[in-house]
Amino acid sequence: YIVSSIEGSLNGLALSPEDSLSFTLRILSTLFRYGCKEVYQLFLTRLASIPVHVWINVLPQIIARSSSDDEQLKQIICELLSSVGLEYPHVALYSLMVPLKNEASGRQKVASQIYDKLSNKYPETVDAILKFTDEVIRVAVTWWEQWFTNLDEASRALLVRNDIQEMISYLLPMHELI
Repeated sequence: YIVSSIEGSLNGLALSPEDSLSFTLRILSTLFRYGCKEVYQLFLTRLASIPVHVWINVLPQIIARSSSDDEQLKQIICELLSSVGLEYPHVALYSLMVPLKNEASGRQKVASQIYDKLSNKYPETVDAILKFTDEVIRVAVTWWEQWFTNLDEASRALLVRNDIQEMISYLLPMHELI
């Protein structure tokens, strides 16, 4: 029944692209909950016939599942994100920015793969977005916050761990800034 369900949802999406959100949510729900080899295969064969813009509204749901342990599902997610990114690079790049900057996440690997793929086709766009977000992050943290955080860590290094070198490693970069 699961294969028939996803096939019906894919047919509904093809016949009614103006009501794409309800169909894309059903498709993703089936993929994420009941995904199996047959479901994945059917989805991949039909993916090329689905207009790419229908996935834009559900990018957060797709990205949220990109750290899945299921390698086939991860491949489908990469394929979806790549297809959206190749047609709508700004949308995909913006949506993948948080996972890209989160180094402790499985989603970071997927985001990095998509960024690498898109940087081949849109190098200026990718570079501009990375510079922009780095600058936004840089100006979002005030000097006071930087100093307070580093002074707090330096004091812990000295008073708790009695490590002078660690204390200096926190204070020296801040001193060099000014």
